[in-house]
Amino acid sequence: MSINRSWMYKRLADRGLLNEDFKEGVNEFLQTALNLYPSGVIACPCRKCKNKKSLTWDIVREHLFEKGFIENYYVWGAHGETSNSNGLVYLDGASSSRDNTSELPYDPYKAMFEDAVRNEFPPSTQDGMHTNDDPTPMAESIHEMLEMTSQPCFDGCPMTELSAMTEILNLKTEMDLSEAATDRIIQLVNRFFPTHIPNRPIQNFKKIKRKLSLLGMKHQSIDCCPNGCMIYWKADNELMECKFCSSARYMINNQSNTSIPLSRMEYFPITPRLQRLYASETTAEKMRWHKDHHTEQGVMRHPSDAKAWSHFDNLYPYFAQDPRNVRLGLCTDGFQPFGQFGQKYSCWPIIVTPYNLPPGTCMKRQFLFLSVLVPGPKNPAKRIDVYLQPLIEELKELWEVGAITYDALSKEYFNMRAILLWTVSDFPAYAMLSGWSTKGKFACPYCTEFTEAFWLRHSRKHSWFDSHRKFLAGDHPFRLDTQNFTKGKAIMYGPPLQRDGSYCYGEMDALMLVTELGGIEHNKVAGKDIGWKKRSIFWDLPYWKDLLLRHNLDVMHIEKNFFENIFYTIMGVPGKSKDHTRGRMDMEHTCHRPSMARDRQGKYPKAPFILSIKQKEALCDWVDSLKFPDGYASRLGRCVEMEHLKLFGMKSHDCHIFMQRLLPVAFREMLPTGIWEAITEISLFFRDLTRKTVRVTDIEKLKLDIPVILCKLEKIFPPSFFDPTEHLPIHLPDEVLLGGPPDYRWMYPFENFLGSVLKTKIGNKARVEASIREGYLLSEMGTFASYYFPEEVTTKARRVPRFDDGFMINDDATISIFAQKAKLIGAGTRRYMDQDESNAVHSYVLRNCPEIDPFREMFSNATGIIASDEVQFQAQFPIWFYHHVQTNNVSHPRWIRALSRFPSPYVTTYQTLHINGYKFNTVARSEERVTCNCGVMVKCTSHDGLRLDYYGLIHEIIQLDYQDYKVIVLKCEWFEPSDRGTRVHPLYDIVDVNIQYRLQTSDCYILASQADQVVYVSYPTAKTRTNKWLSVIHCLPRAFVEKVLAGSSTHVDEQPLAFQQNEPGNSFETGFDITIHQHMDDLLLCQRKTLLSIRLHLKDWGLVCRTTN
Repeated sequence: MSINRSWMYKRLADRGLLNEDFKEGVNEFLQTALNLYPSGVIACPCRKCKNKKSLTWDIVREHLFEKGFIENYYVWGAHGETSNSNGLVYLDGASSSRDNTSELPYDPYKAMFEDAVRNEFPPSTQDGMHTNDDPTPMAESIHEMLEMTSQPCFDGCPMTELSAMTEILNLKTEMDLSEAATDRIIQLVNRFFPTHIPNRPIQNFKKIKRKLSLLGMKHQSIDCCPNGCMIYWKADNELMECKFCSSARYMINNQSNTSIPLSRMEYFPITPRLQRLYASETTAEKMRWHKDHHTEQGVMRHPSDAKAWSHFDNLYPYFAQDPRNVRLGLCTDGFQPFGQFGQKYSCWPIIVTPYNLPPGTCMKRQFLFLSVLVPGPKNPAKRIDVYLQPLIEELKELWEVGAITYDALSKEYFNMRAILLWTVSDFPAYAMLSGWSTKGKFACPYCTEFTEAFWLRHSRKHSWFDSHRKFLAGDHPFRLDTQNFTKGKAIMYGPPLQRDGSYCYGEMDALMLVTELGGIEHNKVAGKDIGWKKRSIFWDLPYWKDLLLRHNLDVMHIEKNFFENIFYTIMGVPGKSKDHTRGRMDMEHTCHRPSMARDRQGKYPKAPFILSIKQKEALCDWVDSLKFPDGYASRLGRCVEMEHLKLFGMKSHDCHIFMQRLLPVAFREMLPTGIWEAITEISLFFRDLTRKTVRVTDIEKLKLDIPVILCKLEKIFPPSFFDPTEHLPIHLPDEVLLGGPPDYRWMYPFENFLGSVLKTKIGNKARVEASIREGYLLSEMGTFASYYFPEEVTTKARRVPRFDDGFMINDDATISIFAQKAKLIGAGTRRYMDQDESNAVHSYVLRNCPEIDPFREMFSNATGIIASDEVQFQAQFPIWFYHHVQTNNVSHPRWIRALSRFPSPYVTTYQTLHINGYKFNTVARSEERVTCNCGVMVKCTSHDGLRLDYYGLIHEIIQLDYQDYKVIVLKCEWFEPSDRGTRVHPLYDIVDVNIQYRLQTSDCYILASQADQVVYVSYPTAKTRTNKWLSVIHCLPRAFVEKVLAGSSTHVDEQPLAFQQNEPGNSFETGFDITIHQHMDDLLLCQRKTLLSIRLHLKDWGLVCRTTN
């Protein structure tokens, strides 16, 4: 770049013509500015605008040609330049549209506009930008929107046209308002305008959509064959009928002489959506997280920690070296837009999501991108590849060529590449995507033709009974058992070897794509005796054969189906139980079960795993009475049908909670021990498998355990019980080792997206796909615009979480005891705290404040009382601490002086508290609600380092007052921690508490910040005597996600939790000494005697327990 800029003020040559040097210099100036502002919008430095207006580059050029530069603008400060001490000029590469300069203050709406259109002008398109003097349509649209960024709605109005339009757009999309309702709101707003303003900038929502079109992203409508044979795309775009079935492309309207496509798919390119992730510094930084984070060896919290990810990095190091390259996952599932009892219509969205993002952000709703919308009303089945063609073409381009993308974090362009890592779907859709048939004998895609499945003649289906002994250890006794499994059969061989991608790719040679002419007919013959029924279009991706995990088994549906089969079989529900007459007949032919064989009267006896009528009644009553913490699970009582003694209408998450948490509790008192143990083990298997953080050693142990568990179930249930669902868990640990935690590979977030986003966009049920398309495109625009709204504007992303912890209760807290972040709900009640209660709670507060440890040492040195003498130490230290701090001439910090005084005897009590992501209620409050939030657990350590967990119930939530500092404590009733009050199952770590034995102590307080939440569930029983034991179920905080970088925890934006799988070993745990003294009464007596002995040093009790008004 030239240092001599004298040409800037030599605009005109002879005869009033523009100087050629001035023309070249202006073009050089524009090129320099556009390198930093690729959107084409820059500050205009002409004599009239003086860098106070931002215009498109072509209009800036016209202004400069007409008016020239402002005076002394040799350093282009408003366009990214700075000047050093020597007077030389250089570009500041760190500048961006968001940098604040003295000439051009930061405007969030201008920044939004520039970020939205930045990738429309990659560097390759800027070289010849000055060769055409006519503004392009894009430039005209840019200029129109740019004017809206600075044009107020009317003189004196603080809102510009752009800000008003984007807020209305966001309001419509987030509230799912119809256009008619939005127009009514606009009309109401316009009536607030001053009467002297005749022209309203916003007339209706159509005008808003037109003016904000640049904020939206591309989409393409593609005509399809109504039978799903082909799409009219690329070379077939001009065809008028299907080349497969000869169906017409259009329906001709003779009256209007127009052609209406009979079927049309919607395609939403993923490249601009991925590019927009790099347009913001925040998301651009998060997209690098997978490369920057550090995880303990052998621990997996994210797919980037798993084997499949690192394997691909090793194969393609040039792709892995740039962390901005994107790894994608694909999911598809069908839904009925008209509900279960409405018109039969199947709509199939295809969703793509990036996996570069960190936990807590990855899989969130705004990062699930609708890519393809397959038209209904029929299931596309194996023809789904027809609709995947544009997406596969784009994925190939992103792999082979890439896309020039602006990175807001590094302020540079880079070539973004992307790969598809795997697909996620339920088992029927697994067949649609992979081409492997999930029906019949070869339904298992891992066992393939080496399956042990066989045909049940009477049940008329295939069974996977006795298919799991081959996965056992070589010396396991089950292998030689010829009585409890298949009659006379011993297993001496191992499991089948897993086929790699190259082997599978070779098997495709005999098959054709369904997009090829004659492909379906050819595959019917070629795939008759093998599991592959088509050549999947995913094999067109060059890297597909190199992936270790191409298609995921969906843990969500496997767990749901497994639970339903177990539960309905044990309950003996007609039509859903797997134990029926035909199944018993098959069992007699397959295995030796004398206790379940036909008797002399030709009847089959009740199986030992079937409940009696009284047991079923007790179980249904128990389910109806269950109460969980708010937000933990839905009310399962709504699913109880007492008339037929069954459960109905259970959602996937209901089954998830029941399978992992309630199944061992429900049947412990009702089934024989051997049967209960097998059912408990499969429950714990799914619980351990679906943890947020998994260890490789734990998953390898699960891999060894699951064959044993399934074999135990085979010894209990008949062969008709074992469908593919009961077999597939054998392969789930292998998939976790390859892909990481199931959180990122199951259907919960995708089904939530279908139900809460796409279904709500269907305004016109006669045009389902068009309604979803319009609604989704508008929601993308509204969500993107909301990132730039002022703080006072409320949006979904900014809404207060359901259990908001509020703010720090002490603004200037400098120590841990006062640094509590909590939110007290409701009006508090003031009450008086007697002397003993005040002594007890104050003693506990001091014990849990490590910042006063030096004073404890001083006390021990002065009195000779050591910490191990807990009664004497805790009785005398608070009084000594007060006397030492208040009477010494040493200047102590304000918090020490406040803490040394006993709390005010007047405290405020509350019924509800939000803290640590939990919602806590008192027992009295929980009794009058359908939820139960009063259970609490605290992890305790003694002076000698012993660990002991205490379980209790919250009776009071108390706010203490230490002068100007406040502390929240919980007054609890604790279950006795001894063997008679608390028991832990030696095999399954199930914790129970006995309601008859409570801890008799006055030391019943804990800090609110130390509490974990639990819920107590009784054991259902048909016996007359009541079981005094309650099972403890641990709860995770809502919206609480483990932070991987430092091993700590952090709150993130709330989203519906589909699971509760981590035990409190990963939840908040204090490192302080929080021993609960069982001999607190002795301590209080000792402390009262100590008070008498030092009364001469204290004027009165009011000095110690200072009352605050």
